[in-house]
Amino acid sequence: MMKSNMNASARGSVLGGFSFEADSLAEFSEFDSTSVVLEYQAESSRRPSESKMAPTTTIETVTITRPLKVIAFICGVIVFILMIMALASTDWLMAAGWRQGLFIHCIADDAPVPLPFNVLDPPDCYQARDVAYIRAAAALCIITLLTDIVATLLTAVGLRSKDHRTKYKYYRVAVYIMVLSLISILIALVIYPVCFAAELNE
Repeated sequence: MMKSNMNASARGSVLGGFSFEADSLAEFSEFDSTSVVLEYQAESSRRPSESKMAPTTTIETVTITRPLKVIAFICGVIVFILMIMALASTDWLMAAGWRQGLFIHCIADDAPVPLPFNVLDPPDCYQARDVAYIRAAAALCIITLLTDIVATLLTAVGLRSKDHRTKYKYYRVAVYIMVLSLISILIALVIYPVCFAAELNE
């Protein structure tokens, strides 16, 4: 009897003076050692409770594209098509049997004589006359086409960009280039008719 009491007191000293019943550690089998039990108790005391743990938050990024930017891109594509047509057209100046563009002028078979600008060529299409205002208008239209291509591409890159700062930079540069394109075509559309009217008066 005394020997069993001594064994119990020895087990109590090994466990640090804690007394417990067998049912108090239901999750541990009878084969668990004393060191494993002590390690589990120490780890449980250091583990924060569920109320003290930081909550997790899920953040979703939604990119909103303004319709104005999409409209600007579509307008840039339309301007590109129209400028190609304008550069290839021979209908900038039309008269009876005479058609003149920025690079070519054409004489019809039934064109009345004398031809405009005292041209003596037979019916056919020829390179445009070497006149300053025609060359200037053609150069300005080419500048308009090139700047429109660059601005439209920058707008497209801005639409695809995910970074708001980068997107804003692309849009801002595209606006400046679009303004340059607009100024170029406006000057061309003013120079051509004004200089043509002055040439007729001569």
